[in-house]
Amino acid sequence: MKKKRPVTRVYQLRVSLMHVQPEMWRRILVAGETDLNALHHVVQTEMGWQDMHLHVFRVGDVEYSDPDMEVAGAKSEFSARLFRIAPKVGDSFMYEYDFGDSWNHTITVEAVSENDERYPGHPVCIGGENACPPEDCGGVPGYERLMEARRRPKRS
Repeated sequence: MKKKRPVTRVYQLRVSLMHVQPEMWRRILVAGETDLNALHHVVQTEMGWQDMHLHVFRVGDVEYSDPDMEVAGAKSEFSARLFRIAPKVGDSFMYEYDFGDSWNHTITVEAVSENDERYPGHPVCIGGENACPPEDCGGVPGYERLMEARRRPKRS
C-alpha cells in the first residue's frame, strides 16, 4: 500500500527584482508554513545574492526582519508565516535587500495548491529569467553604468 503524503499547502511565488531591465525574476515553490526568515534564504539562493547585507519584508504597513539585525520598528520574521501574510492568489509583498543598493523585489502569490507534485518537500525554483546584478555595484544606477560599460566595444 502506497503511503499517503501529508497535505501541504504549496505556494507558487514569483519573485521579481524591480526597476531593472531586462526583467529578472524567479518562480519558486515553497510550503505555506514557511516563515519569512526561511523565505529570505530561499530568495537569496534563487536570485543569486550572497546574503551580505540587511534585508526587510514589507507587508502593507508592517515590516519584518531578523531581530538580530535590529532594523528599527521591524517585527520578527521568524513569527511571520507565508500562509498568514499572503493567504491567497494575487497577494503580494515587498522584499528589500541591501539598504545601500536598495534591491527591491515584489513577491506575488501566483498559485496555492495542496500536495503539488512538483514540490519535493523543500523549496524549489521552477522558472526564471536573467541573472541578478552583482553585489555592491551601486544599486540600479550603478548596475545600469556597469551594463553600459559592458556594451561598449573594447579599446586596445
